[in-house]
Amino acid sequence: FGSDEVIVIGVDEAPLANAASISHMRAIIDAIEAMPDVERVDSILNAQHVQGTSDGLRVDKYADEAEAAPNRIVDVRKALVEDPFAAGLVTGRDGTSQAVVIELSRDSARAAEQLPILVEQTHFTG
Repeated sequence: FGSDEVIVIGVDEAPLANAASISHMRAIIDAIEAMPDVERVDSILNAQHVQGTSDGLRVDKYADEAEAAPNRIVDVRKALVEDPFAAGLVTGRDGTSQAVVIELSRDSARAAEQLPILVEQTHFTG
């Protein structure tokens, strides 16, 4: 991370549960990214699925794979949870939760008391 101000929000929802949950998470991430103090957001939406192929490497985003092939969503979620680079960072190792990692832009004038306000501006329900 390029900043020392990072917020990690735990979401008590299985990652890539279904198309509606992915769409809901996209709306949340879009709202977070639109906040003026946010530099970067990492979540299941930008977690990369790297696979070896006969031609070399193939890199896709897990969420894009799940949306493109809803009938494979269980397999995609299993691969995400078993991915050593994603498990424990943007998804729980047991596949029942996920995290959103928010990196804030550098601002030495921003008081630490503002961080809870930024978190409260994001709603993860319904």
